[in-house]
Amino acid sequence: MRQRSPRVLDAARARVVAYELLARRPWTRKELTERLRRRGAPAAVAAELVAELERSGYVDDQAFARGWAESRARQRALGRQRIAAELRAKGVERELIEAALRETFGEVSEEAQALEVARRRLPA
Repeated sequence: MRQRSPRVLDAARARVVAYELLARRPWTRKELTERLRRRGAPAAVAAELVAELERSGYVDDQAFARGWAESRARQRALGRQRIAAELRAKGVERELIEAALRETFGEVSEEAQALEVARRRLPA
């Protein structure tokens, strides 16, 4: 069986790959860096490119956390802890996670949220 030699992406090709990835969905800084590294971008190239994309607004962990929390709470009725764990796994900073959860859930308690989910899912 023939093995493929690892491809090393230069800065220009890494930029194209990053834009292709971002065209599909939002990515966190950590996720995009890891994906570029897996695709063959050297660590320094991936880090600089992601920093540049962050400065220009293409990568925004705060907006990602807000959108993720809102989507997961509304569509899947997930609670604060589960959403926080998912965001931590995606590399979002604790302060951004807490802010996103405050915006999404406000002052609603876990108990009140669970009761609302039960009301929606169980027949009357």
